[in-house]
Amino acid sequence: MKDPIKPWRDKIAMNSESTADSYTRALRMFLKWKGATPNGTLRWTPERAAREMVLYIQSLKKKGKANKHMALAWYALKNWFAGNGVRKIKVDEKVPVKQQVTFLDKIPTKEELKRILDCSSMQTKAMDSTMAFGGMRPKDAFRLTYSSIKEDYGAGVTPMAIYHQVSKAGGLWHVAF
Repeated sequence: MKDPIKPWRDKIAMNSESTADSYTRALRMFLKWKGATPNGTLRWTPERAAREMVLYIQSLKKKGKANKHMALAWYALKNWFAGNGVRKIKVDEKVPVKQQVTFLDKIPTKEELKRILDCSSMQTKAMDSTMAFGGMRPKDAFRLTYSSIKEDYGAGVTPMAIYHQVSKAGGLWHVAF
């Protein structure tokens, strides 16, 4: 019998190769934990699939795995079952799959941002302003060059337009300062 994991993985990889790799790894860990085969799990009822998923997540929690790890396993298994015809999996109990965001501790106020900019060098001020007021990501701000502002800067135009290729839009971007 042919392995059903490859077509499932290839379908996910059409959108995201890294998600396909992560989901496949999570599925294989689940199968190893359960001692089941991919084809065997496809014969499960939605109730059994839900029960096994909950038991697996609980075992990961007992091992001290991070919420992000448990969330990945949960969504990979849901995708596996849904993509192979085992639909309508309902879980009554709360499964700890919420991801916690820890990096946005505090967004500075306008006054705090002004104080920071007042103490900065001109180059830092330009980069920070571009990120704060123009929505440019740090990695894009660090790739700015003189050619991004050459036309308006040379002509002494204020506000100045910044022309730059950015990662989030995938194309030309324009910001005025």
